Amino acid sequence: MGSSTDSKLRAARLKAGIGQVELARRIGFSQAMISQLESGCRKTDSETMEIIAKELQCNVEDISVTGEPSILVQLIRNCKSLTYDQLRILNEVAIQFSKNKG
Repeated sequence: MGSSTDSKLRAARLKAGIGQVELARRIGFSQAMISQLESGCRKTDSETMEIIAKELQCNVEDISVTGEPSILVQLIRNCKSLTYDQLRILNEVAIQFSKNKG
Protein backbone atom coordinates (compact mmCIF):
# COMPACT_ATOMS: atom_id res chain seq x y z
CA MET A 1 0.00 0.00 0.00
CA GLY A 2 1.33 3.43 -0.98
CA SER A 3 1.15 6.66 0.94
CA SER A 4 -1.36 8.47 -1.25
CA THR A 5 -5.03 8.90 -0.40
CA ASP A 6 -6.06 6.88 -3.43
CA SER A 7 -4.20 3.71 -2.45
CA LYS A 8 -5.11 4.11 1.23
CA LEU A 9 -8.77 4.60 0.36
CA ARG A 10 -8.82 1.59 -1.94
CA ALA A 11 -7.06 -0.55 0.65
CA ALA A 12 -9.55 0.47 3.35
CA ARG A 13 -12.49 -0.24 1.03
CA LEU A 14 -11.13 -3.65 0.11
CA LYS A 15 -10.42 -4.44 3.76
CA ALA A 16 -14.08 -3.63 4.51
CA GLY A 17 -15.08 -6.02 1.73
CA ILE A 18 -17.08 -3.39 -0.12
CA GLY A 19 -17.04 -2.78 -3.88
CA GLN A 20 -16.98 0.68 -5.40
CA VAL A 21 -20.62 0.47 -6.50
CA GLU A 22 -21.79 -0.61 -3.06
CA LEU A 23 -19.77 2.06 -1.24
CA ALA A 24 -21.11 4.71 -3.60
CA ARG A 25 -24.68 3.52 -3.04
CA ARG A 26 -24.29 3.53 0.75
CA ILE A 27 -22.96 7.08 0.93
CA GLY A 28 -25.00 8.58 -1.88
CA PHE A 29 -22.18 9.32 -4.30
CA SER A 30 -21.52 7.98 -7.76
CA GLN A 31 -19.32 5.00 -8.45
CA ALA A 32 -17.38 7.26 -10.80
CA MET A 33 -16.52 9.57 -7.91
CA ILE A 34 -15.23 6.66 -5.81
CA SER A 35 -13.17 5.48 -8.77
CA GLN A 36 -11.75 8.97 -9.32
CA LEU A 37 -10.84 9.31 -5.64
CA GLU A 38 -9.12 5.93 -5.66
CA SER A 39 -7.22 6.66 -8.86
CA GLY A 40 -6.06 10.04 -7.60
CA CYS A 41 -7.88 11.90 -10.39
CA ARG A 42 -10.11 13.68 -7.92
CA LYS A 43 -9.53 15.27 -4.54
CA THR A 44 -12.21 15.88 -1.96
CA ASP A 45 -12.91 17.79 1.24
CA SER A 46 -12.59 16.56 4.81
CA GLU A 47 -16.37 16.21 5.25
CA THR A 48 -16.55 13.72 2.39
CA MET A 49 -13.57 11.84 3.79
CA GLU A 50 -15.37 11.65 7.14
CA ILE A 51 -18.47 10.19 5.45
CA ILE A 52 -16.38 7.61 3.61
CA ALA A 53 -14.35 6.70 6.70
CA LYS A 54 -17.51 6.24 8.75
CA GLU A 55 -18.96 3.88 6.16
CA LEU A 56 -15.70 1.93 5.95
CA GLN A 57 -15.58 1.82 9.76
CA CYS A 58 -12.14 3.35 9.92
CA ASN A 59 -10.59 6.65 10.92
CA VAL A 60 -10.09 9.51 8.47
CA GLU A 61 -6.39 9.18 9.28
CA ASP A 62 -6.52 5.68 7.76
CA ILE A 63 -7.54 7.05 4.35
CA SER A 64 -5.95 10.50 4.31
CA VAL A 65 -2.55 11.47 2.96
CA THR A 66 -1.30 13.44 5.94
CA GLY A 67 -2.76 11.26 8.63
CA GLU A 68 -3.92 14.47 10.29
CA PRO A 69 -7.53 14.46 11.49
CA SER A 70 -9.94 17.00 10.06
CA ILE A 71 -10.45 20.23 11.96
CA LEU A 72 -13.88 19.04 13.11
CA VAL A 73 -12.41 15.85 14.57
CA GLN A 74 -9.67 17.87 16.26
CA LEU A 75 -12.22 20.27 17.72
CA ILE A 76 -14.37 17.48 19.11
CA ARG A 77 -11.37 15.78 20.65
CA ASN A 78 -10.17 19.03 22.22
CA CYS A 79 -13.61 19.85 23.61
CA LYS A 80 -13.91 16.60 25.55
CA SER A 81 -11.85 17.96 28.43
CA LEU A 82 -13.52 21.38 28.62
CA THR A 83 -15.81 22.38 31.46
CA TYR A 84 -19.44 23.31 30.88
CA ASP A 85 -18.63 27.02 31.21
CA GLN A 86 -15.76 26.72 28.73
CA LEU A 87 -18.04 24.92 26.27
CA ARG A 88 -20.69 27.61 26.67
CA ILE A 89 -18.15 30.35 25.90
CA LEU A 90 -16.79 28.40 22.93
CA ASN A 91 -20.33 28.01 21.62
CA GLU A 92 -20.95 31.75 21.94
CA VAL A 93 -17.76 32.47 19.99
CA ALA A 94 -18.78 29.97 17.29
CA ILE A 95 -22.18 31.65 16.99
CA GLN A 96 -20.53 35.04 16.56
CA PHE A 97 -18.18 33.69 13.88
CA SER A 98 -21.07 32.13 11.97
CA LYS A 99 -23.02 35.41 12.08
CA ASN A 100 -20.01 37.36 10.77
CA LYS A 101 -18.89 34.99 8.04
CA GLY A 102 -20.80 36.82 5.28
